[in-house]
Amino acid sequence: MSNFVSRDVRSIYILIEKGLRNVDPLADAIMDSASDAYNLALILYKDDSYRRYLEASLLASDDIDEICDLFNLTSDVVTTYRSVFYDVQGLNQVQKLKLASACVNDEEKALKIWAVSQGLPFIKWRLGVRVEVSPVDSIRAIHSDSYFKAREAFFSGATTESSREAMKWAKMTMETAKLLKSWVSDMDAASEELRIALQKVTSEDLDFGDIKNIYQDNGETFIETEAGASIDEILKENSAVE
Repeated sequence: MSNFVSRDVRSIYILIEKGLRNVDPLADAIMDSASDAYNLALILYKDDSYRRYLEASLLASDDIDEICDLFNLTSDVVTTYRSVFYDVQGLNQVQKLKLASACVNDEEKALKIWAVSQGLPFIKWRLGVRVEVSPVDSIRAIHSDSYFKAREAFFSGATTESSREAMKWAKMTMETAKLLKSWVSDMDAASEELRIALQKVTSEDLDFGDIKNIYQDNGETFIETEAGASIDEILKENSAVE
């Protein structure tokens, strides 16, 4: 049960540092002959900035390729780092939060907790990478957060402070709800206008051009056949039926 609640994510590195053999085959292999991937991973581990952000990214996502792109690293380096220095693969959200909360440094703790909560886009944003966020998606996210913050405050106790917090977040919930409703209404109106406009389209509004011009543009000679002569009429008839 203790392994389920928590585990030493740096166990392989500890074995290597202590020179303990015949405990784990990966540790033994590295002690026998350290690869270039391990040597670079070790450099990253010993650099506080790289270590914090790389480990936060591993907490935020299992997508190794996306993490590689973010740090301009190869997959063998990132997978080696995860296997040796920060084996968080397979941990659930609670285990990840416990691991993040155990950080001694407050800045690192906050970074990793937010990484678990918000995912890799948050890490990208912290690193200055442009992250595209839909305005509607952002309002929905704020609406959801405000709703649960209000509920949290309501159930945190009958104090003046909790009441103020509840009212503040409830107001934000209502404001974002209005914005979302307004957006949906506008979209419905736009869809209705498009539907009405499409109903008025007839075959007379469609111009398919002259097929001879297409052949000429391609340097070919158009040979008119019975089907070719009537193709424009056929297309117009089909569009009128639709």
